[in-house]
Amino acid sequence: EDEAFSLMLFQSKTKSPDCAVTVQDVLKEAMEPVKWGKSYPWEGLTNATYGQRDGELISIGGGTGIGKTLLAHMIAAHNVKEHGESVGVFLLEESAPMTLKNIAGKLAKMLFHKPDVYFDPEVFIKAAEELDGKLHLWRNKGMNDWENVYNCMRFWAIVHGCKSFFIDNITALVNHLDPASQNTEIAKIATQCAGLADELGVRIFVFSHLNPPGGSKSHEEGAEVKENQFTGSRALQRWSHLMLGFERNKQADGDQKHNSLIRILKDRNYGNTGVVFTKYDVDTGCLVEREPDNVNLEGPGDDEEFN
Repeated sequence: EDEAFSLMLFQSKTKSPDCAVTVQDVLKEAMEPVKWGKSYPWEGLTNATYGQRDGELISIGGGTGIGKTLLAHMIAAHNVKEHGESVGVFLLEESAPMTLKNIAGKLAKMLFHKPDVYFDPEVFIKAAEELDGKLHLWRNKGMNDWENVYNCMRFWAIVHGCKSFFIDNITALVNHLDPASQNTEIAKIATQCAGLADELGVRIFVFSHLNPPGGSKSHEEGAEVKENQFTGSRALQRWSHLMLGFERNKQADGDQKHNSLIRILKDRNYGNTGVVFTKYDVDTGCLVEREPDNVNLEGPGDDEEFN
C-alpha cells in the first residue's frame, strides 16, 4: 500500500487549475498587434482612449440635469449608424417612446423630442426604421429590479447580438434601499457588469449621479468631476476600465451654458487623462466637439498604468 501511495504521489501528473495558463498557451494571441477600439462620436475621445473596447465597463458621472443622458443617446446612435451594431438601452428616467425620439433625433440631427419644434413624421419614421432591429428598449414599470436588467442584457447579447449597453442611471436601481445597502448593491452591480462584459465581449456603459464636490461650486455649476464622487464610487473605481466625467455649468450666461467637457478620469489600460471639449448644438440636438478653452485642464500621468 505504501509503495502504491508513493507512486501516486510522486509519479502522477498534477492537473493544472482551469484558469492557469503558460506562456505558450497565450503566445499566439499575444503576438496579435493591439487594435484600436471602435470610435466614439467625438474624435478627441477616440484618440485619447483608443476607442471603445469590447469586454469593458465604462462609468460616466455628471451633475443632475446637465446632460449625462445625452451622451447615452449620442453613443448609442453612433454605434448603430457607424458600427452597424445592435445596442440595448436602459434609460431608467426616460420613457421608451422618448428614448426612441431622442436617439432617432441624433441620427437625423433633428429635435424630435421638443414640443416647440416642428415634428416631421416622415423623417422620424425613416430614422426609426434605421434603428429597428438594432435598438432594444427597456420600458419602465415602476421599480427597476437589477436582476431583470442583468438577465435582459444577457438575453439581448446572446439572442439579438447586442454589443453595447447603456444603464442610466445606477441610482435608479438602488434608491429603494438604505444608504449602506445601496453601496452593497452597487458593488454587486459593478462586479456583475464587469463580469458580463468580459464573458460576452460586450461594452457596458453605466451612468452615475455624483456626491457633492465639497467646494463652493456645485457640479451643476461646472465643478470638476472626480472619481470618488461617483455614487458607490469604490466599486465603480475598482471595476470600471474607463471612468469619464461630464461637466457643464447650466447656470452660465448665454451660449456658455451649452459648453461642456468630457473628462477622462481613469483608463485602466493606458492611464491616459485629459479632457475633450464639447457643446450642445441647439439646432440639431447633438453633442459636438468644439475648440478647447484657453485654460490648461490636462491631467498628469499619460503613460502611467492604472489598476
